[in-house]
Order: sequence, then C-alpha cells, then structure tokens
Amino acid sequence: VTERHLGAEAIRQHAETMDLLKRIAVAANEAGDLTEALERCIADMCEVLAWDLGHAVLLGDGDLVLRHMWHRGGGIDFPEFRRLVEEARPAGCGARLAADRGPRWLHEDSMPVLRPARPHPVPRSGFQFPVAVGGSALAVVEMYSVRPRDPDHQLTEVAHHAAIQIGRVVERERSSCALTHQAMHDPLTGLP
Repeated sequence: VTERHLGAEAIRQHAETMDLLKRIAVAANEAGDLTEALERCIADMCEVLAWDLGHAVLLGDGDLVLRHMWHRGGGIDFPEFRRLVEEARPAGCGARLAADRGPRWLHEDSMPVLRPARPHPVPRSGFQFPVAVGGSALAVVEMYSVRPRDPDHQLTEVAHHAAIQIGRVVERERSSCALTHQAMHDPLTGLP
C-alpha cells in the first residue's frame, strides 16, 4: 500500500510539474512584455505548487529595481513581510543569482527579514531563481511558504525552464526592435 501511495504521489507531482511548464510556456508566448510574463509565472507557480506568496523583481541596468510584483497564493496577506522584502532588496541580487546561474533555497534562518515584531504567520521558507538573457539579469522570481519546504530537484528543473521561457519574451522584443530598425534605416548610412 505504501509503495502504491508513493507511486501515485510521484505521478501526481509529475503531472503538476508538466501542467506548470505548459502554463508558463503559454504565458510567455502570449505575454506582450516581460512584466506580464512574470505576473503570470508567479500566479501559476502559487496556484499549481501551492506556494503562499509569489514575488518577482523586475531589474534595470546595474540591478536597479524597477518594479516589485506580488501574488498571494494562499488566503494570508503578508503586508509587513512584503514591505520588509522591498526595503531590504540588496543591490546586486540579480547579478549574483545570474552569475550563479541557479535557483536558491531560502530557509527561515537565512532570511533575517522574517523576524516579525508581532506574532502572525510569516513565510518560513522560500525559493528564488533568476531570469537572465545573455548573462544579464532581467528579473528575480521568489516563492515563499509559511511551512518549511525542503529543496526539491523537480522544482529546480521547473525554475530553469521557466526562466528560459520568460527570457524568450525579452529576446522576441529585442529581435522585433532590431528588425524594425533595419527596415526603417539605410544599411549603409544608418539614416532613416
């Protein structure tokens, strides 16, 4: 019975993962811009993988934070936590993650921002991954849970593929701009 239960759970998790990858690919293909793709990604990750809070940080040149996007996956709101995360956003966070080229697991003891003054539910674990194109960090996606979560290889793979799909949105935007420029300018003089 235990083997059967474990097998059924593995099949369910695999189906959820495939569904999430499909949703992210569709969102990236339908998105008009990076912001829309990120918003849909964090909403889908919260819904499919039962994360309590999704966060995406849109980065500009030099890791300048352009925008914070949040999605509540559970019924709990985390206004104090969100404020602390936005205020504590370290300079260079996107470049560091992009350089590492990999997701990171966050645990309660590694997130000093999680020490609330008042007793209320706070995220106790998290997961973050960069979205980069050509070695430049464009965004950082973070997922938070009120219950402790152990590192999950399957989620790491999902994050890798999600980052690639979301990065394609920017690649399409850049290609479109380049083609428009080529069509509107003389190739020899560069003049319109």
